[in-house]
Amino acid sequence: MQKIYGRNSVYEALKKDDRVFIKLLIKEGSVGEKIRKIGELARNKEIKTEIISAKKFKASYPMNAQGVVLFLGKRKYFPILEILKYAEANNEMPFIVLLDRIQDVHNLGSIIRTAAALGVHGLVIPKHNSAGITPEVERISQGNINKLLICKTHNLLKEVMLLKEKNITILGLDMNGDMDITNYKDDNGIALILGNEGEGIRLGLLKECDHVLKIPMENNVESMNVSVSFAIAAFVLKN
Repeated sequence: MQKIYGRNSVYEALKKDDRVFIKLLIKEGSVGEKIRKIGELARNKEIKTEIISAKKFKASYPMNAQGVVLFLGKRKYFPILEILKYAEANNEMPFIVLLDRIQDVHNLGSIIRTAAALGVHGLVIPKHNSAGITPEVERISQGNINKLLICKTHNLLKEVMLLKEKNITILGLDMNGDMDITNYKDDNGIALILGNEGEGIRLGLLKECDHVLKIPMENNVESMNVSVSFAIAAFVLKN
């Protein structure tokens, strides 16, 4: 059993039907349009709902739970080919993001939120040596994780090779890249690799990139946070 907290995260999760909903907790006295919509969805889906005292809620859950906690079954993960099919079903060129050992949950949550906003079809996350999809990540993403397909893999390189077989262009994002991102032009489907906050993209993955892109920076700034870099790169690549 897993839990999600935060009004936007709970609301977005309830809008989907790909998980088993177990129980909804609402702090006594919680009000607002989003709380009303959450309650309405829970009633429509016949989810057990409990109103608990503010004192008990405060003692059991973090302040940023915003007065609501949803207990539910495990998240469904998708093979990477399903992400490609999802893009095809929407008559769009695939845009996939692969995360190479992103450690910080705030970076992961922000990347997910940006990816959803800019039309990314799916994210690929390693099962090991990487931040996972935790309640905090779901909260930071504001529930937007439910608008993407997530692939969890033991071997990121294997997924890259599979994408290459499907004629997807593999792009890396690195401050030492060989191409200014504003010069990249291609109408093909793309997979963008983002590297670890400290070490960047592993050499084995870099070697498989068709292009390694860099963001031009001024004033001798050497690098930016990975989630900020991704937001810039995704916007440029989409437009």
